[in-house]
Amino acid sequence: MCSREMAIMTVGANVYSGGAMSDFDIQAVVDSMTATLKERLGDLWESAGTFAAAEARKFTQSMQEVMEWKVQGQIDEDMAYSLMRLHRRSMKMVLAAAKGISLAMAEKAVDDAVDGVKGMVNGAIGFRLV
Repeated sequence: MCSREMAIMTVGANVYSGGAMSDFDIQAVVDSMTATLKERLGDLWESAGTFAAAEARKFTQSMQEVMEWKVQGQIDEDMAYSLMRLHRRSMKMVLAAAKGISLAMAEKAVDDAVDGVKGMVNGAIGFRLV
């Protein structure tokens, strides 16, 4: 097992410890995603912001769990990526259910939010997670 795989997730501290991720801040991912969602939803943020911000937090919590499972050897990189794609789709459906948000708008907002943190997340953990 390489040092990256032996790293541990310290969820309470919002830091993935070890290797390239020792300085990784999960809150920065939440903040970036929330800011992008707010920008993309524009005037609809007033009515959907609570849902969007909650979904950004849930997405990063899921990301933490998936990274932990990968480190523990419970899943491989392909499964980790597949699980995060499911969470991404779930985020889109929740936003599309909010009044005034079309599926196309939800997809664009979520895709932009995830794409905005993709380099930071994938670069820090050393494999494609999002």
